Amino acid sequence: MKPAAHAVCFVVLFIPSFAFAQDFSGFRIPDHHVTSWTGTLTSDASHSASNGFLGTSRSGFLAGALSTSGFWLHDSDPRMTFVSVQMSADGGRSHGEEFFQSPSIQTTERKASERRTSELWQVRVDDRRYPWAAPLGFELVAGFTGSYRQDWASDRIESGLTDLAGTHETVGETSREEWRYAHAAFGSLAIGYGRVRDATSVYDAWVLEHRLRESGALARPLSPEARHKLSQLLAVRDDYGSILERPARSIWLEVERLLREDGALSTAGLTPYAVQRAGETSFGKGSTFEGLPRSPVARTIGTFAGPSVVTRHDRNVTRSDVEIFLQSTDNGIPNPPSRTRGSARVDDSFDEVLVGGQIEHHRPLDARLQADVQSSVLFPVRSGTDGLLLASSADLVAIVTDRWLASAGVNHQRSLRQEGDLTREDYWAVMYGVGLLWYLEDHLALRLSADARQASSGSSYGRDERVSLGLTYRFLGTLVAPGLVQPIATPLSISPGP
Repeated sequence: MKPAAHAVCFVVLFIPSFAFAQDFSGFRIPDHHVTSWTGTLTSDASHSASNGFLGTSRSGFLAGALSTSGFWLHDSDPRMTFVSVQMSADGGRSHGEEFFQSPSIQTTERKASERRTSELWQVRVDDRRYPWAAPLGFELVAGFTGSYRQDWASDRIESGLTDLAGTHETVGETSREEWRYAHAAFGSLAIGYGRVRDATSVYDAWVLEHRLRESGALARPLSPEARHKLSQLLAVRDDYGSILERPARSIWLEVERLLREDGALSTAGLTPYAVQRAGETSFGKGSTFEGLPRSPVARTIGTFAGPSVVTRHDRNVTRSDVEIFLQSTDNGIPNPPSRTRGSARVDDSFDEVLVGGQIEHHRPLDARLQADVQSSVLFPVRSGTDGLLLASSADLVAIVTDRWLASAGVNHQRSLRQEGDLTREDYWAVMYGVGLLWYLEDHLALRLSADARQASSGSSYGRDERVSLGLTYRFLGTLVAPGLVQPIATPLSISPGP
C-alpha cells in the first residue's frame, strides 16, 4: 500500500459527516471509566479425498483457537488512560495419504502428518494528558508482546520399482521439530494536537431521547443544553452502582428532573411503557440493569496527530531438529540403513530508537456507523542504519439490527531496516477482513468472519484466506471497542513447508 493510499483514508474520514456526528464534537467528558472482557472460541475442520486412474489421495485438517481480551478505560477532559490485555492460543493437526502407480510398474506411497500450536499475548498501556485548555496533549505508551509457535511434522515415503533387474524398494522417513519464540517491548512518547473523546454516552443519550419521544414521554426534542447534561449523566452511571444499593432509582430521578427542567416532558410523563422501552437491551431479551440504553459499540470521536519517539527491543529465537532415515532393498535383500540427525538454533535480538509521526482519527458517521483510522511512520536514528516502519489500520463497525453487528477492517505493515549494505529486515503485510456478530443473548454471540493476509519477506511471499465460526462470551462490560483494542498481529508464515 503506497503512502497516497493512506492519505485517501484520512481525507475521506475528515469530510464533514451527518448531523448526528456533530453532537459529539462539543461534548466535555466527565471523569468516568469503562471496563470490558470477552472470550472467543473458534474451530474449523476439513477433509478431502480423490480417486483417479493412477492413484488415490486423502487429507484432513482440524484446528481450534481460544482467545480472550479486555480493556480498562479511564477518561476525562484532562486525561485518558487505556489498558488493554489480549491472549490467544490455537492448535491444529493435519494428515495426508497418497498412493500412485505408474504404467511402468512403479509405485509410490506417502503418509504425512503435522501438528502445531501457537500462543500470543499482548499488554499495552496508553496515558494521554492535556495540561492546558488548548487541545495540546502528551502521550506515553508502553507495551509488551510475546508469540510462541511449535511445529511437529513427519513424512514417510515408500517407493517400489519392478524392471528387468528385479525389484527395488526404498523407504524414507523425515521427522522435524521446530520452536519459534519472539518477544518485544516498546515504549513511545508523543506530542500531539487534538483530543480523542469517549463519547459513547452521547450515543446512549440520543437513543434514550429517541425512545422517550417514540413512547410519548417527550413532547418535543431536548434542547442542546439538556442533551449535554443527559450525556454527562449517562457517562457516570456506573459510578452510581459503586455507592448506592439501588442505582437505577437515583439515576431515573435525575433523568426525570432534567427532563422537567428542560420543559420537554409531556403531560403523560414517564409511563411504565416509556421506562420499559427506554431500558430494552440492544441484543436479546430483557432490560439493562438500570433501565437505560447502553451502546454495543464504543463511540469515540476526535483526532490526535503529532511527532513521536519510539524505542523498542525485539528478540527472536528459532530452534529446529531434523532426523532423516533412509533404507533401500534390492530383490528382497535390505541394504544398510542411513540415519542423519541435525539441529540448529538462531538467537537474534536488537534494540533501536525511531522518530517519526502518528495520526489517529475517530468518528461516529451516524447513529449506526463508527469509523476509526490510525497511521504512523517511523525512521531509525542509529548511525549507519536506514529504513522505515510504517503501520496503518482502518476499521468500520455498523449496528445492523438489534442483534447484528457488522465490521470491516484493513491493516497494513511495512518494515525495512538496512545496516550499510546489509538488509536485516524487508517485510510487508496486508490483512483485511469482514465479520458478523449475532447475539444469541446479551452476553453470548455467534461470530462469523472471513479474512485474508498477504505478506512478503525478502524473496519469499505468502498468502492465506480463512473463514471461521466461533462463539464469543462477554464476561464484563457491554462495548465492542473498534480503534481502541487492536488485534494482535499474527505473522503469516512465508517459509516453504516441509
